[in-house]
Amino acid sequence: KTPLPRKEAVKGGKTFKVVSWNLTSLRSMVDKTPEKLQSLVKKENPDLIVVQETKLSAGDEESYQAKLKTLLPDYASHFSTSTAKKSYAGSLALIKGGPEVG
Repeated sequence: KTPLPRKEAVKGGKTFKVVSWNLTSLRSMVDKTPEKLQSLVKKENPDLIVVQETKLSAGDEESYQAKLKTLLPDYASHFSTSTAKKSYAGSLALIKGGPEVG
């Protein structure tokens, strides 16, 4: 797809960049092609990355939080996983410079 045109930030103004990414599986991307996420961060330098369709279980959160911290040390990760269905839907917020929530 052709990306939407971007407006330049006002000189001297503050910006907050958000990237939203709908994955089919965070597990697959982090384990098989982690360079995609690192490349996105290098190119876009977002303040917030929101990922949909992580498809992780609640028990996976801790290990993927550690993996993401290794891949993106400047970002704190916050998960929302389904408790009704195993590995169903789920979302993730990666916040630049944000605190980890235990």
